[in-house]
Amino acid sequence: MKNYLILFSVALIVTNSCKNSEAISNFQASNKMDVTTLDYKPYLDSLQADGAFLLLDLKTNKLIEYQGISKDTMLIPASTFKIPNSLIGLETGELKDELTEFKWNGTTYQNQAWNKDQSLREAFQNSTVWYFQELARKIGEKHMKKYLAQFKYGNQNIGGGIDKFWLSGDLRISPLQQLEFLKALWNEELKLAKKTTQTMKKVFLVEKRGGATLYAKTGWGFTDDTDIGWYMGVVENEKSTYLFVHALVSKDARLELFGEARKSIARRILAEKNIYCNNCNSF
Repeated sequence: MKNYLILFSVALIVTNSCKNSEAISNFQASNKMDVTTLDYKPYLDSLQADGAFLLLDLKTNKLIEYQGISKDTMLIPASTFKIPNSLIGLETGELKDELTEFKWNGTTYQNQAWNKDQSLREAFQNSTVWYFQELARKIGEKHMKKYLAQFKYGNQNIGGGIDKFWLSGDLRISPLQQLEFLKALWNEELKLAKKTTQTMKKVFLVEKRGGATLYAKTGWGFTDDTDIGWYMGVVENEKSTYLFVHALVSKDARLELFGEARKSIARRILAEKNIYCNNCNSF
């Protein structure tokens, strides 16, 4: 019996090792990109911060990495988690479509846009935290864990509470993992219903301008005395489809500069590359 248990344990270890090796191999294969590395720091100007900007051309599979912090740095996703949260809600049926409305519970928030009933699209564009906290509670831990594993989303750790693990809990994701997630979403590789993906694009849409379509989401979190800022999304134009992820980290107290810099740095780089228009104030 002891010999059987030992053999079983060895077989289990070998099997798991093979699975891990296969997963790593698949991940590396999906990342066979033509990579150009540029300096990120000139974009910071006077802001006491650091960060990284990743830009992937889906047509050519060319990646430009503006390197400050490592693209593998694990960070709290904050409101960028509204993307997978929405997908899971749509796939599980907790959300019917982009018009699914949740009732405001009467709590007064500093952000006035949150103080009313919200549809999914409104809540996504307003970054309404209470809407997505309620959605996470409706989804529940079982389905949340299932889909984060299916998406290979960050460290897949939902410790810290079902309605705040992406805000102040244990979930972490790197800029590169955010890019991989966006790529899988846009290539319809997340094993989701086509309707789910189509609805998500309606929710994600920011604007159409100058022959280009912009999809984007902000995020802003705070851990270990550090502000974590995100701006990530997709630009579709006549040349190609471009995925971008901007991560910004700072201990600088001038928060108004930090909040704007999440988007303005991304806007500047996309304009320099002639991917998205100059002087897009609503960007």
